[in-house]
Amino acid sequence: MLLSGVDSIARHVVARLGRTLDLSWAAIALHPSPLYHWGIQPDGWADRPGELHPLLVALAEAAASPPSPYVTRIVPLVADGATIGLLGVGPKRHNLELSPDDTALLDTVGPLVATALQNALLVRGLEAQVEMLGERERALAALSAQFMGAHEEERRRLTLDLHD
Repeated sequence: MLLSGVDSIARHVVARLGRTLDLSWAAIALHPSPLYHWGIQPDGWADRPGELHPLLVALAEAAASPPSPYVTRIVPLVADGATIGLLGVGPKRHNLELSPDDTALLDTVGPLVATALQNALLVRGLEAQVEMLGERERALAALSAQFMGAHEEERRRLTLDLHD
């Protein structure tokens, strides 16, 4: 399956990790993109319009301090030496502890996901620039046509004035 775009990559990653590791939830928080979440949100983590998503706040707090009972593991998403987001997972649904293999998988997947997401973000930015350049080119063509029309009209006016 070929995934392209930030949304499809992030949604696929959190869903696949959640199902594979039997997690209660998994999430990717990118700035300034939306939060990508899979699974059941703990109580009090519902979206509140106009506020920073509580899960994003919890991930940021957990990254800065020991994880809470709701946040089992935080993996920084680092690409080209810059942190572009966080991958956070909650406890397992049937066994609350992540195994060493689970944490190794998360630590291995993190940089790969970060690179894929960064590339998708770069493509998104390039597509926006191409669209902007297309709009500028259309505007320039319209101005050029307007200028040529005005130039032609002035040439006709001068020709008539000289002829008279």
